[in-house]
Amino acid sequence: MSYTAPTLPHLVLTATFLALLPVTSHLSALLTNTDVLGPLTLGILWCSPFLPPPAPLLPQVYLPFLSYLGYVGLLLLIFDAGISTPTSHLFDLRNLTVSALAGFTGILVPIALSIALFHGAFGFPVLTAFATGAALCSTSLGTTVSLLSGQMKRSRVGAVLMSAALLDDVVGLVIAGVIENLAPRGEEEGAGIRWSTIVRPVLVSVAYALGTPVLAILARRAVRSGKIRLGLGIKRRAGKLLKVRRTHVNLFIIIITLMAFVATTHLAGTSELFGAYLAGAFLGYVFEGESTFEDGSGHDSNPADEVNNAILITFNSHIARTLLGPLLSPLFFASIGASIPVNQFFTIYLPGTQGLDGSVGMVRSHRVVWRGIVYSLLMILGKAVTGVWVFLFWKQIKPQEAGNASESTATVESAKPNEKVVATPVIEEDSHGSSLELAPPQDPNPLSSSLPSRASIALLLGLAMVARGEIALIVAQLARPLLILSDSASGTDSEEPFVIVMWAVMLTTFGGALGVGWVIRATKDRDWCAS
Repeated sequence: MSYTAPTLPHLVLTATFLALLPVTSHLSALLTNTDVLGPLTLGILWCSPFLPPPAPLLPQVYLPFLSYLGYVGLLLLIFDAGISTPTSHLFDLRNLTVSALAGFTGILVPIALSIALFHGAFGFPVLTAFATGAALCSTSLGTTVSLLSGQMKRSRVGAVLMSAALLDDVVGLVIAGVIENLAPRGEEEGAGIRWSTIVRPVLVSVAYALGTPVLAILARRAVRSGKIRLGLGIKRRAGKLLKVRRTHVNLFIIIITLMAFVATTHLAGTSELFGAYLAGAFLGYVFEGESTFEDGSGHDSNPADEVNNAILITFNSHIARTLLGPLLSPLFFASIGASIPVNQFFTIYLPGTQGLDGSVGMVRSHRVVWRGIVYSLLMILGKAVTGVWVFLFWKQIKPQEAGNASESTATVESAKPNEKVVATPVIEEDSHGSSLELAPPQDPNPLSSSLPSRASIALLLGLAMVARGEIALIVAQLARPLLILSDSASGTDSEEPFVIVMWAVMLTTFGGALGVGWVIRATKDRDWCAS
């Protein structure tokens, strides 16, 4: 393969697209409080091959490679969520209960509503109705993670949300395998649903979910063992000789661990996104409070930083802020926008009636618009209803003191809501006799007036589950043979069910992001970490 330099128009258009990614992301964050919608819209307008000329402005030969980079960004987004989530939230029984109930509700309700609407109201076959529900039962992990701020990723609601979205993703993977086998394959032998299609992803996911904590405990003990610490002097001397710094070692650990989890989960038969999240949670626990390598300046890290996670600090400073946020994450959402067939959103061709000459043609129809909007509203409701479990199982708690993971959490509900502690400054004299005003004593219940209400938590949880994004697009493409109806009389096909699903994917992704942005803006003065 010979090297070919890009032409000047292609070079200018591609460079402009890359430059607009962070710009649209920033403008979207200013206008909607979420940075998802800007790159998503840019992907539709700049990259979509479904719009009339001059679209697509980005050369299509470059789009696959940019989509690959965007998927790397998705994996890093999920990894970021895993490493940022405190392990105390992940293993809390109440959190797991809410996650499981929200996840299964978000799967069953959209499928039930899809069958009722497509089969009962629109008259489509049952398999077509089930295929639409299968495409819309999952949650976009990438969108969900990108909507959460750093504070919310470390909160209980962030942990519950990620667990529920991951459950949707694993079950969506199983349903996608079922849908792929339900699609007609002509006379191909062996067509049908094999038991491994359903059982294997479930068993593999359970094995990874149970085995990763055990592996993390063993790895944490090994990192903190005396044998590891005895070799630090040798490592420091070798590091100085080879110019290897702590940052290099941390980046190597991040890349190797992420690649290992992603590759093994995919080859074992479950979602690589699940593996990316487990990789983050694994490193988050193993290196929590550990500082085993010297920092970039060549000196030992400050003992005050021991409560931090060195891997998390390196990831944020060298990947999240420099590569993931400005480029890879926006690329992922732009690739979603480029995959949405917007050219069919307002007009669909349906098999027509027989003419005087005996021929049967295609009839233009606009009913796909109102059907798509109605279905999208139902799919928003089908996920938003998952927040009702908060009212039954959620108990607000105080955050644990930093570094005291063994201390039990005390409930804020026991505090009297009408009592208010007035903080007065403490005046002391220094050695020269001057008066110093020290920080006032902390309120024994400082978060009683700044906790988000259960309604806010339920609304955030439900709306963050609404966005479908990449998972729905993947399942819809697998189910496309079931979503295209053939008319044997005319020999023509109707893509109406598929276009209605695309309406729902687009509106739920936009609507979910807007809804979460609105909730976050309305509750910006609340302490979500204490919820």
